[in-house]
Amino acid sequence: MISRWSHYAYLDGNVQTLGDQAAAMRAYRECAVRVVRATKDWQSTLVPHLLQLAGREHWPAAVVLIELLTELDPEQQVESVVRAFEGIAVNGKQNFETSIHHLNAWLDDPSHRTAIHRQLEQANGDTGEDLVVGLLRSGLADDVVKQSLTTRFGDDTIKRPEVLEKLIVSFDDQPDLTQVVISLIEHPALDAPANVTVRNGERTETSLRAGTYLHLLTSVLPQHHSSFVPLLQKLAQAGKNGESEAARQVLDAWK
Repeated sequence: MISRWSHYAYLDGNVQTLGDQAAAMRAYRECAVRVVRATKDWQSTLVPHLLQLAGREHWPAAVVLIELLTELDPEQQVESVVRAFEGIAVNGKQNFETSIHHLNAWLDDPSHRTAIHRQLEQANGDTGEDLVVGLLRSGLADDVVKQSLTTRFGDDTIKRPEVLEKLIVSFDDQPDLTQVVISLIEHPALDAPANVTVRNGERTETSLRAGTYLHLLTSVLPQHHSSFVPLLQKLAQAGKNGESEAARQVLDAWK
């Protein structure tokens, strides 16, 4: 059921069929929750499997876990919330609309928020990255989460372009993320050289910012351009190591 629900959500729809698709997905969710609750000892038998499924990017499993969140033991609650934010990081907020208010209510408990902060401190690799991005894309990030992202962004092991791309496509849902992306574009880690060329004894460096990251802004939709214009104009006028040219290219692409 979880697998078919996940597959169904990715089917293309048109204006005439979107209502039917939404109704079918709602029916899948309601049926899945009923099946779980009707299973004997489901907290010990089914929940571990749902957690494994959610960890393999079957996001409906995470939706079911969040529907049952208050009925889980404390450790399962934390793990379920982490799985949900990982799913939001990968798939976006749209398929988790029914989960957001549950997640928000759960995080309103200071002890729960502290538990997620602890997960941020302990998690590394894709798990830590997705947890941070999921909190941001859901609109439930606090200053601790944003500082965690800033710290992680300084680590060369983070998939920086993928993080920025996921945040950029969320601007319509979360306009405040434009300021987060600006702070990441300005991160000192992007001052590092992407490449160095020597011609006729003259050394030329191109920064990571110029070589990769400014170009990502060409995908920003017009309604969000104004947030980035001051930064791009500043770099176009005084940017170094290829950043002036890269900033002008973005501004020209937006015309």
